[in-house]
Amino acid sequence: MSSSHSKKAARCAFTAVAIVFLLPAIAYPQAAAGSPASPADGDWVAYGRTVLGDRHSPLKDIDRTNVARLAVAWRYHTGEMAPKYATHAPTALEVTPLVVGGTMYVSTPLGRVIALDPVTGAERWTFDPNLHRMTHFGDFANRGVSYWKDDTRPAGAVCAERILLAAIDTRLIALDARTGKYCDDFGRGGSVQLKWGLRNIPNREPEYEETSPPAIVNGLVIVGSAVADNGRIDAASGEVRAYDARTGALRWTWDPVPQDSTDPAPGSGLTLTRLGQRTPGR
Repeated sequence: MSSSHSKKAARCAFTAVAIVFLLPAIAYPQAAAGSPASPADGDWVAYGRTVLGDRHSPLKDIDRTNVARLAVAWRYHTGEMAPKYATHAPTALEVTPLVVGGTMYVSTPLGRVIALDPVTGAERWTFDPNLHRMTHFGDFANRGVSYWKDDTRPAGAVCAERILLAAIDTRLIALDARTGKYCDDFGRGGSVQLKWGLRNIPNREPEYEETSPPAIVNGLVIVGSAVADNGRIDAASGEVRAYDARTGALRWTWDPVPQDSTDPAPGSGLTLTRLGQRTPGR
C-alpha cells in the first residue's frame, strides 16, 4: 500500500464470534504491498508487522485527539459459535491479522483462513483445513498466518504471493494469497505434515501442536512447536525447523536439547547447518 493508506487508519477489535473494524471516515485506496522488511505504511505483513517484530505502525491519523470519535465501520462474524463447529476443547480467538496490498488475512481458532476487504469487511475467500474438532488439544487457538512473496514469479501468477498457515494439527499449509487455494507445488499438494521426521514423534495427537504463525526469513518458513508437559520422559521433540517457502522441502532442523556428550552445550557458539547437523561456531 502507498503512503495514502494513512488517509484511513484502522484499529481492529476481536471477540470470539466477530471481528470489529473501526475506521475514521477518510478514503482508503488500494495499492501494492511493501516488502516484509519495510512494509508500506498501511500494511501489516507479519505477526510483528515486520520480520524484526517491532509491532509499530507509522500511521498517525488516529491519535489521542480523535480516538474517542471512532465508530464501528463493519463487523465480520466467523460463525464458529455455531453447533457445526463444536469442539471438545475450548476455543480462543487470538489472531493478529495481516493487511497486505489491500487485503486483510485472519485465522480463526479452528485454523480457517479468511480474506477480507479491510474497508468494507466483505469476504473475498475462505479456507477450511477441516480439523478434527473432537481432538483433545489444550485449546483450539491460532495466532495468525504468515505472508511470503515469490519474487521469481510474475505478479499475478498462481501462488506468486502465499499465505502460510501452521494448523494446530501440525500441518504447514501454503495458500494462494489471491484465491485461498492450495499451492500444489508446496509439499504434498499444498501442505507438509510437521510430525514427519521428528527425532521423537508424538504418541498421541494432542502431544504436539502448532498455534503460532511461522517466521519467514530469506525464503524459509521457520516453525517451532508446542509440546505437552509431563506426559513421558521421551516426549515429542521440540525441534525448530526451516522449510523452503516455495517447495516445502526441509532445509534445516535444530533440537535445543543436546542428545549425547558430543553435542555442544547450549550457548557454546552453535551454528545451524543443512538438515540438522550441528557444528561448533567459528
